[in-house]
Amino acid sequence: MQSETFNLDGKPDLAVANFSSFTVSTLANNGDGTFAAKVDHRIGATGSAPSSVAVGDFNLDGKPYLAAANYSSNTVGVVLNVSAAHRRHGNVGGTITTRAARP
Repeated sequence: MQSETFNLDGKPDLAVANFSSFTVSTLANNGDGTFAAKVDHRIGATGSAPSSVAVGDFNLDGKPYLAAANYSSNTVGVVLNVSAAHRRHGNVGGTITTRAARP
């Protein structure tokens, strides 16, 4: 599990690897001690089984990204945070594109 303000609202959101469902979930912080419903992101091929997540600004554009170590496929998958506005609540930056899985 990782914490970062993915939607850049200043409130720490959560990201969790879901080994069994082959996804990574993000949960936006509502700011009142609760989180919005999870949003699932498939990272890599079906059956890739993400076992851990990391957060970083991997391309140095100032936006947080998620990377997941995919146990079954021996790859790393990335969820790219491509929204310029970062306004939509409950999603990583509002708009994502996934899925570069690399050995």
